[in-house]
Amino acid sequence: MKDIIFLPKNVILYFHEQLIQIYGGSPGLRDENLLDSALEQPKATYEGKYLHDTIIKMAATYFR
Repeated sequence: MKDIIFLPKNVILYFHEQLIQIYGGSPGLRDENLLDSALEQPKATYEGKYLHDTIIKMAATYFR
């Protein structure tokens, strides 16, 4: 799983803006540091290995 490409923050923010336009909601972020933390979760490693060992587990970390 070394060739994983994670979505960059600017892409996530773009999707967020699009969803607000489609479904409504408050624009902007409540806590940018919290977003940064959430985006780093699936990238976490220990001794060179991902903590979440499958793509499904990595994706699930975004929903915590």
